[in-house]
Amino acid sequence: MAQYVKISKSKNLRYQLVSILYLLFITLTLLQIPVDWLRVNAKLSADFMKVSADDEISDVQLSNTIKEVERLQTEFITLSKIQKDPTGYKTTDEFFINQKKGAQLFAVLYELNNYYKQSLNSKVKSKYEQLFKEDLNNGLSTGEFKKWMEWKFKNVPGSVAQLLINEILVRCHLLHGSLGVAKPATNNLVELAFNINEIYLGDTALLVLNAGYVEKFELLYGKNSTSEFKKVGDTVYFIPQRVGTYKLTATGMDKSDESFEVKVLPMTISGSNGSSNDKKIQYFFQGKPSQITSKAITEGSKYKLVGGDWEQVRVSNGKIEFKPTKPGWNVLKLESSAGALYLEDSVFVYPTPQPVVVASQTANNKISAKQLLSEGKLKLKIFHPLYNDILYKVDDIDVRFIGEGLRDQKFYSESIGMENVQVSKVRFIQVKRIKLSTNSGSMILKEPLLIEVI
Repeated sequence: MAQYVKISKSKNLRYQLVSILYLLFITLTLLQIPVDWLRVNAKLSADFMKVSADDEISDVQLSNTIKEVERLQTEFITLSKIQKDPTGYKTTDEFFINQKKGAQLFAVLYELNNYYKQSLNSKVKSKYEQLFKEDLNNGLSTGEFKKWMEWKFKNVPGSVAQLLINEILVRCHLLHGSLGVAKPATNNLVELAFNINEIYLGDTALLVLNAGYVEKFELLYGKNSTSEFKKVGDTVYFIPQRVGTYKLTATGMDKSDESFEVKVLPMTISGSNGSSNDKKIQYFFQGKPSQITSKAITEGSKYKLVGGDWEQVRVSNGKIEFKPTKPGWNVLKLESSAGALYLEDSVFVYPTPQPVVVASQTANNKISAKQLLSEGKLKLKIFHPLYNDILYKVDDIDVRFIGEGLRDQKFYSESIGMENVQVSKVRFIQVKRIKLSTNSGSMILKEPLLIEVI
């Protein structure tokens, strides 16, 4: 049995190309992150700050490398503009092979490699080896131009080749420290405000304060001060506990202030399970005991369910248990015993579904006369295959026995007795009507079953 799988060279190159594109995608995605956002994450900001002044190299060698790569990048873009298919393979081959620009790029990078190989600064040397690890492993460290060229640019479309040149520039700038994140020089009291216009109960609003300028932070509900927030360093996490309008105010050293009003909406049923953005229609069945979970429910507090028509309401242990009684659209509201609104949503209640009626001793609605005589009755089973907690209780059944004549009889349970019936003369048993009591009231089933006696 073979131990290895052999793949074609073209497929292998395609896999390498996909890997490079993933790397470029991640690199370019990081470069698109707004600088202000980085301040929210202290660790991420600190990591980016490490690429700044402390490690910056001001030598001519690296600066010349950046200028040379930028020159080649400009020439490649110029060539792409005059090609008939600028994103195809022809542009790459023309520039890097026919015009020997690939050799020029390799020479510049190889010279840079020799420079850092001789560097006595182990920190800088290690950074270079990390940034150019793949190039070093594919010919750059040993000066193998052909190996590096095939790995880097062979069978590469022009659009991807341009990204690869950009990637080399990004790594050079990271090595140089010119992509460092400077600390903001703004005098704004609030540097970042996230999720502050309109939120649902249980969500979190976030503010990042300019610690050097803010003297005091205050949160008001109506006219009263509240402590429904948590302050960690220069970051404020606002987690409202009530529905209504809050006012968040930051006051500066010069007594200037910056304020935000946040409208807090009651939690929805979908949001009560963790996501206020989930807008799926909530539906229940008339008479079927139901429940929902809610983060709005806290232990030791008393609540009531208002709006709509509900029975058997019980609110505890993070759950709302109830039985809908009115079909159609209903408004479900959860309030505290003091009348404070916590949850509000529209739900749809379907009428009680009709059950399935089967005779338990039959096969394909057929039963032998011998078995019917032996058991003395025909037992019906009335149920719903999906909702076994819905009650279906028989009030009465109208049955017609069809044979040499017709005979109608009424029964008051799921069993159809044969005591007064000449079974040998019966050919069909027709269940004409069933009256049921359900969780939500009475239900009539007309002609639900016809059984053949064989």
